[in-house]
Amino acid sequence: MSVLVRLQGTCGNQLWQYAVARIYAEKYNHSLLVDAKHALRDDLLHFPNATYQKDGWDHNGFHPESTANFLDGHLHEFKPISQKQDAYFFGYFQRFEYIKDHKEKIQEWFQVDKDLPLELTESDLVLSIRRGWNGYPVDQCPSAAFYQRIIEKENPSRIILCTDSFDDPYFDFLQKYSNVHLANYEMMTQFCLIKSAKKVVLSPSTFCWWAAWLGDADVIYYPWVGDLIPTINGVDWFVNNEKRYLAVNVGED
Repeated sequence: MSVLVRLQGTCGNQLWQYAVARIYAEKYNHSLLVDAKHALRDDLLHFPNATYQKDGWDHNGFHPESTANFLDGHLHEFKPISQKQDAYFFGYFQRFEYIKDHKEKIQEWFQVDKDLPLELTESDLVLSIRRGWNGYPVDQCPSAAFYQRIIEKENPSRIILCTDSFDDPYFDFLQKYSNVHLANYEMMTQFCLIKSAKKVVLSPSTFCWWAAWLGDADVIYYPWVGDLIPTINGVDWFVNNEKRYLAVNVGED
């Protein structure tokens, strides 16, 4: 039988949805179907190893929320189902415990290789700062003072900014530094830059969360703010089994 996962949101959200659904499908020997019709775009296409069958179901009169195996939201037990049943994954499923023990194979699923426009060094500091694109609530973003504190602490040879909104006045604080490189590249080039960096500072963004977790960083600054703060029944992105993650209180501004 099948696991049908509906893609929602953009890249980072879709990586959560796909990873959790594929783990479940493989565990219980189900085929994996993907419904991308409701997503802004199908960002899984950037990851050649994220294989799946396209959703070929007839959705006329199809109401999966009325079935016993309809899953949405974030928190679930993911109990086994019969080989004669289907499962419908229509949520976001952003909890680290679901993927924690599957990192090696997830890295293979989401392997992506691009020629980078610059070579990163160990003394570079990559700031990945999500701002207002696509209706993102900018009040989740740490203050400029938070990033300035880390810059002063690290004293990097280059500050490399990855963001969705390079013209945002928020970034005026970087004008005081002479070593800023604006990584004004397309989405997957930024993803691979974050992934290959040795020092990364996150913001509450599933996009940079995935790039950092899949990548090679020795140090990942994890601001304790917004969706980066674990919840009991909702999102829980905190990586609690890797010493390279440094949770930082943004309230010290």
